[in-house]
Amino acid sequence: MSAGRRSKVEQYFPALKTSEYGLTSPQDGRYNCVAWAAGDKSKWWDPSGEGGTYWPPGLPVGNFEVSEYYQRYIDAFASIGYDQCGSHEFEEGFEKVAIFEIAHVARQLPDGRWASKLGVMEDIEHDHLGSIEGRCYGRVVAVMRRRMPSRS
Repeated sequence: MSAGRRSKVEQYFPALKTSEYGLTSPQDGRYNCVAWAAGDKSKWWDPSGEGGTYWPPGLPVGNFEVSEYYQRYIDAFASIGYDQCGSHEFEEGFEKVAIFEIAHVARQLPDGRWASKLGVMEDIEHDHLGSIEGRCYGRVVAVMRRRMPSRS
């Protein structure tokens, strides 16, 4: 990541200055953090249903307060097989996502680190969830997991 891009990212997420993190994908406005955490880089997931966005079938769509988004995200991940769990710590055999109070979802990587799609900005890998907590996303309010598919 160039020094200029690094500076801009750290402006929004100051705790990254003291963390190990790196760019994993360039800016891309086709998908957001929710879609990315769900493994979908082809569309923007949004419970508003506006502007051609996607939301899992059977879940409520509409204009929700920002404070309600985290519950909508919990519902979306439950619809694709995730259950709430009590820990963000790595567990062999599980995929985990962390849902933040202000419209953000991060995904745990197979090595236990975390990764985030920062709005329309880059995708990054980061050491821990606290490195992106703050004024943009608030704090983590739920961690969810699902068993990884078995390999035959």
